[in-house]
Amino acid sequence: MKNCAGSNVLAIQGMNCVVIGTDNAVDGSLFRVAAVRGRLYCGIEGPESHVKAVRKEMAIRVQRISGQVTPEVYTMILSRFLQVSPVPYQVDCIVAGLQPVTRRPYIATVDMLGITNYIDDFVAVGKLRPQLHVNCEALYKRDMSVDDVLETMGNTLFGNTNPDVVKEALIFIIRPSLNLQDTGTTANLEN
Repeated sequence: MKNCAGSNVLAIQGMNCVVIGTDNAVDGSLFRVAAVRGRLYCGIEGPESHVKAVRKEMAIRVQRISGQVTPEVYTMILSRFLQVSPVPYQVDCIVAGLQPVTRRPYIATVDMLGITNYIDDFVAVGKLRPQLHVNCEALYKRDMSVDDVLETMGNTLFGNTNPDVVKEALIFIIRPSLNLQDTGTTANLEN
């Protein structure tokens, strides 16, 4: 099993939507974004064994909650888990989704120490984080439509990157009217 740091994760907020995506940089063996529940997703970047362990532990904690898990509650549970864990998981996490009642977009990051940062535009984690941040900053505008957010996501993930490093991405569109059974799409970079 490979145990090197892998993909990059990027989340961008638009008007009444959030788009979160991950590429297959480095090893390509594990896309790093997964559905939590409803319109809530978590992207985790770090060594593969740490990503799998954190994902498993968080799934156990979410199963213990009856009813809807809000983005704030999930972020708090993830933060607390990383703070008190006896294992120092070397992960950076992005929590993205919509508020259950208001349907307002939500993005937060949680680092390996459990420190939380709430974001109101876009955020990236991973080895290409500085480059992704610069690319996204150049393209991002407040209150973009879903189509504009998707275009920004694609241009950010694939723009100015080595095609041998980033070849495909898995992108989730989170919006109120979207059928939850059809949220993931894979984009390929053609050489």
